[in-house]
Amino acid sequence: MLSGFDDYLLNVVTASDKAKQDVKDGAPVIVFNFNIPMMTPDFFCAVTGMQKGVLRGNTDRGYVPTVKVGKNKMINMTLLNYNLMLGKAA
Repeated sequence: MLSGFDDYLLNVVTASDKAKQDVKDGAPVIVFNFNIPMMTPDFFCAVTGMQKGVLRGNTDRGYVPTVKVGKNKMINMTLLNYNLMLGKAA
């Protein structure tokens, strides 16, 4: 379940990107243009459509970088975006 802030961010991102929605091979392609250094796993799953169990496995294997903030594990979006720009899949 998303927190109130995550739900708010998802609504803002979805609303701002509806105008940028493109169609490729009959399926809509949405490019998210927002810079968030970290996000909760729930919000990451909501934005990407990835299942929580799949995300947990990917973070445990190191495919998706995380950072611990207090006792919470957050997705490190800065490092993920950097790795993707370099062409690193994992």
